Amino acid sequence: MSFRAPRYPSPSKRAPAVTSARPFELIPSDSVPVERKPWGSGNLTVLPRRDFVAPDGTWAQPHVTSANSGDSSNLPTDAGSGAHDVLTPSAHTKKKERQWQKWANETIPALLQPYLTLLRETDSLRESVSSASEVTCACRSHVRKISVACVYFERIKVIKVCSCSAALQLLSRGLFPCAPVEPSLAVDLNMLDYVKELFVRTPPNTTAWCDTLEAFLGNRKYKLKTKDSLRRRFGSALHWYAKLIDAKNKIVGQHLDDARQRLLTVQDIDSVANEPNMDNVDDSAQNKDSAQNEDSDQNKNSDHSDVRTRPSDYLRSRCPLCFGSEQCHNPDFTADVIVCLDACFTQKRRKNPRGGGRGPLDIHADTVFLSEAQVKEMEEVVAEKHPARSTTRKSKSKDVSDSATAEDGYEPSMKVPTSVLNGCYESFTAADSKRVKASTQMFSDTGLMGLLCRHDRVLWLANMTSPGERQHYALALVKQLFEHLPPAMTVGLLYDIGCQLHRSCVKWDFLEKDIMDRLVFGISVFHAFGHQWACQMIYHPRKCTGFGLTDGEGCERFWSSIKILIPSLRVSGFYQRLYTIDNQVEYLDEKSLKELGQWLLCKWKQCQERKTKAEATLALVNIAPEILRQEWAAQIVEQTKPLKKQSKNNANLAVTNVMTLISTRKGFQDNIAQLNLMLASGDYDNLEIEDLASQKTAIETHLEKIQNTIKKKRELLGVDGRANLAKLKNNKFLQVRMNASVLKNRIRTRLRDRKFELDRLERAYRQTTSSEHKLHNHVKSSVKRHEPGVVQLANKYNKLCDELVALKRSGQALAKAIIPAKIEREGLFKLDVDDDIWQDIGLDDDSDTGAIPAWLGDENTRNGIKAIVELDRCKEEEQRLGMEHCTMQEWMMEEWHAVLHALEDCDNENMKYQLQQRKLYLCHLCAVWEQKTKTLPSRYDMPATWGPTEVELMEALQLDQSASWDNETEDDAAESDADSELDGDDEELLEAIELSALADAYRQEGNMASSELFMEIRNDTWNIDALLMSGTPGPSRNSSPRKRNRPEGDNVYIN
Repeated sequence: MSFRAPRYPSPSKRAPAVTSARPFELIPSDSVPVERKPWGSGNLTVLPRRDFVAPDGTWAQPHVTSANSGDSSNLPTDAGSGAHDVLTPSAHTKKKERQWQKWANETIPALLQPYLTLLRETDSLRESVSSASEVTCACRSHVRKISVACVYFERIKVIKVCSCSAALQLLSRGLFPCAPVEPSLAVDLNMLDYVKELFVRTPPNTTAWCDTLEAFLGNRKYKLKTKDSLRRRFGSALHWYAKLIDAKNKIVGQHLDDARQRLLTVQDIDSVANEPNMDNVDDSAQNKDSAQNEDSDQNKNSDHSDVRTRPSDYLRSRCPLCFGSEQCHNPDFTADVIVCLDACFTQKRRKNPRGGGRGPLDIHADTVFLSEAQVKEMEEVVAEKHPARSTTRKSKSKDVSDSATAEDGYEPSMKVPTSVLNGCYESFTAADSKRVKASTQMFSDTGLMGLLCRHDRVLWLANMTSPGERQHYALALVKQLFEHLPPAMTVGLLYDIGCQLHRSCVKWDFLEKDIMDRLVFGISVFHAFGHQWACQMIYHPRKCTGFGLTDGEGCERFWSSIKILIPSLRVSGFYQRLYTIDNQVEYLDEKSLKELGQWLLCKWKQCQERKTKAEATLALVNIAPEILRQEWAAQIVEQTKPLKKQSKNNANLAVTNVMTLISTRKGFQDNIAQLNLMLASGDYDNLEIEDLASQKTAIETHLEKIQNTIKKKRELLGVDGRANLAKLKNNKFLQVRMNASVLKNRIRTRLRDRKFELDRLERAYRQTTSSEHKLHNHVKSSVKRHEPGVVQLANKYNKLCDELVALKRSGQALAKAIIPAKIEREGLFKLDVDDDIWQDIGLDDDSDTGAIPAWLGDENTRNGIKAIVELDRCKEEEQRLGMEHCTMQEWMMEEWHAVLHALEDCDNENMKYQLQQRKLYLCHLCAVWEQKTKTLPSRYDMPATWGPTEVELMEALQLDQSASWDNETEDDAAESDADSELDGDDEELLEAIELSALADAYRQEGNMASSELFMEIRNDTWNIDALLMSGTPGPSRNSSPRKRNRPEGDNVYIN
């Protein structure tokens, strides 16, 4: 074997040497000199060249200068080779967007009418597709045919269709394609309908469904060519089939809206020509007719008129009971409609680790989400009117000092003192700081903010992207609501921190004056424990006028109903997440609409039960209702007064601190004396002398520090403080009362903190992941550990109350001094608004002088006040339920007449079929509503008919019964499982029962623990003394010296 010697170019032909000063060049790939293969490399394959693009868009092919390449410094760098397609990072995105546009702008509109025809011919897919309905292509024979795998429940069938109109041909066969052009797979419409219904009742999981289906068909020898191809294509078909259904619902809704507007126009003309006869009509009916005549002067189409005369069509479709009446404003109601606000931080979405955008625009046809522009606009308004304050430690300390020295009073338009509002703000701020909320470092979307009506129906949602509960989300939702309401309509708003939202709106003018004049703020019932008592008297829906028995917790129930979406939406796309939530809301709306009649019936029964109890209490106290209402008004005025001068309050607080330190010092001195006695006698009580010496040294160190602290605090006391200190030293009764006052405040704080923790526990009663289960157990154990401490504090407080009674009997108290009530162990942890834990009767100086009002000193009057307030709320609820009963019938009558009018004017067979289906649906809905509400009273006279005839209603009821009951024989029932009685129960009802049972069991365990501790402490005198000395270490054989010297956190006693 021989090798040819390599040839070297002559020195004259060599390229100039490359110097270090020559820059690194970028040239097109076709300009790079072609190198010869080395000898012996005949089997090697040289891959084609690829073009590389720099960030600025220029071609980035490196030019490596070699000996035979020549000088290419003049070659252009802004053009590629031209031989290959340039692959940029956005190529896949652009391809996906083109496909998306093809679906949305061409394929779905082209399939809409054929789909309507298919529904009519198959009776909404109840019947099989006939061969006559199949569409055949009229193209020439040379057009390419494509093979499509058709997936059914039990088989896979491959068919041939023309590539020019594949989607239309597949739809005519009852199939839906996976792609708009040349699909390789199609899915049976019945399967898509089934999966669509399934995924709103269970966590949506396309992967699990497709894996199951693929395995099921695989067992029957039906296989696809590629692995995982079903999941990718099935998801596309399912999504665009849902878009086709949305388009169908939208066009049917437009026909109904047009018919409704024509019908309303005719009614307007008739109402102007014929003035109604007002004889034999009660006052309420006259108010209703006058409101209708006033509305008839303007266009009833509120969506197109400059001034609305009734709620928008959007709101009327969201909740018929709130917005379906022709009477927009009732002067007898403080709020015409009641809504609630809340945020949810579990419905969040993770950031895409690979980056990328949101994908093509995909918004639900009936979306309930505010647009990003609306939220951004309100955010800018808030930022402009209330710039963010500095959060540095120095600024925080300055704010604390300013609030401590500021004069308490009322802010403009507020009925609660500034000190109370600050207390509520600090309470919820501390609670929020303890909650683990979504972080923007891990999540792109951090939660949802919802606005719901009192019937738990969603009005609007806002997608949150901030880590906390910012006010601009709530303000954007409120503003959107009022844009859809007539100018005379009033709204009651229940929010966890309603007092703070009201304060901000008044202080910074976030909302227009027209909105603020028609908006009544309140706080939700289940979160009222975080507010001060004075705040609850003004904002609690059970205490203030206008809210009836509405609790304001509809958002919490809604968050519970969509919790099944949490796992899948964590990793979904931006628009996919919003679209999925919109689908779930649509399903919940349909479910809730059928249950509105049952909702009214249940609320009426609950109202009557509470009303009966309140009337029984009033009969027992035997005090006139007018007197009780006057006493309640006097109590509100007295207990919502601003605090006295802050300087006096600060002095009292400093005196309390000094007395507490004196008490602690006495405990340390007693323990040192006991240890000295043990060392002197040689009786170490089975302890080592080193342990005793260590304890004595630690106690002496603490004692020295306390003495220095007492000395410094005495020097800082002013004249009033020193006088109060001297007064306390010489008056045992005042000392004990101050102890009780401080202790009760401490109990309230501990109970409130525990309630916040329990609130999270109750929300997570059914976890979705193992980590949530661990968190559930951790929260439960943490809360349980705090219960004995609260019970001990309650026992200490009750002992102090007994001591106050003894001191008063011995003549050591003022004659007019009021003894505070004890804390009952029953319901200690409930924190109900009517519990005595909120009252400080007999614990302040004001109760020592002057006449004692009945609301303060008379137990009978206090019970009567609670009953009369409860009775007033029940009467408000009765009036609202009667109005909603009338509104339900009015909405049904209008919808029924609109469908009939649309059927009369429609000449399209496909649309007639859809309108007929709507008529049957309304007939069934009317039958259910009328049957549930026939025993409920109406606020004003209504027609005898709801729209459908008696025959139509009876047919609808028979159809409902035949669809709801199975003809099960006794033998079949006997052989059924034991759990079969729960098969038909409502899932949400079972969840509510489970939540209630969990909470009751938890509280029962707490009450049992409370009872055991009460009994143990009552029967053990030494334990009482030990509890009184909490925080003062003493000798013990059951703990280490370090634990024995650790002070307790609840030392509030003065000896």
